[in-house]
Amino acid sequence: MKLKVTLPKPRNPHALAARQRQAGAHDKREKVKRRDARQALAKAVKQGWEDFFPTPVSLCCRLA
Repeated sequence: MKLKVTLPKPRNPHALAARQRQAGAHDKREKVKRRDARQALAKAVKQGWEDFFPTPVSLCCRLA
């Protein structure tokens, strides 16, 4: 009587590593980019434009 032992198919170690660290897209989605742009604009309006786009005159006055 012979006993036949079948081993499971060997797994791909690279696929397992990628799955464990939740590999995915490396760039932000378009929806997130639009939301970030809207939030940045609202923050700029709230704080004032000089904080985001300083002019040479405003920089001189701040340093003095």
